[in-house]
Amino acid sequence: MFVIPCYYDAAKSRIHDTIRSIQKFHPGEKIVICDSDSPVKDYVQNYKDENVIFFDAENRRRPLGALLETYKEFPEEDNYVLMHDTSDLLSSIDEFLTNDSLMTAFVECSRPLQTLWTGYHEDYFTWMEELMEDTDYDFNSDIRTDNSYAFCVGSMAVYKQEIVKRFFDKGMYEYFNKRENCHTGQYSERCSGYLARLENVDLKVYSMEGNSDAVWQQIPTGQLKYYRKTFGGR
Repeated sequence: MFVIPCYYDAAKSRIHDTIRSIQKFHPGEKIVICDSDSPVKDYVQNYKDENVIFFDAENRRRPLGALLETYKEFPEEDNYVLMHDTSDLLSSIDEFLTNDSLMTAFVECSRPLQTLWTGYHEDYFTWMEELMEDTDYDFNSDIRTDNSYAFCVGSMAVYKQEIVKRFFDKGMYEYFNKRENCHTGQYSERCSGYLARLENVDLKVYSMEGNSDAVWQQIPTGQLKYYRKTFGGR
């Protein structure tokens, strides 16, 4: 199952390209458009298909919130492939749907603290500390100094059912979705990477396109093997 969080903005969303690319390389695969409380929802009329499901989740915690909302609604899928509505596939990702990792990032970043926007560090640390206190997860390092874990850029990844179930069972749905200060997804993408490490997933190994330092300039160009993304700034 492919999951597309969408806060529809006709000037920035490329959801048409996202859907068509999935249908090209993974025909017959279910696609969930998890709406992020878009003010106008009639855009979905353009994508009516038996395998395209519009889920009006009123999700404001995109994109990781969309993953959790979709799992809650459709808990029996083998994989949940989280993609932005400003991204599209450039080739099949079948090998990552069947590998032995619970999670595979499209692109990983191995410098979580150095790449966080200036001025947001204290807010991020507090956000993570409160989240971990509320859930059944425990830190295995000092989040304020640990710059060693990798995270999924944009939280975009293949999530196997088992790891999403673990997120859910340990309280991520209830407590992650209550948080409203996840600036531009920076906190949630780092959070998903940290939790992946707690679940013994090394995203430095399990990443389709590799490290962001090496491929960042290529992401919007279509020169990578598996995907392309434009940076919309919503």
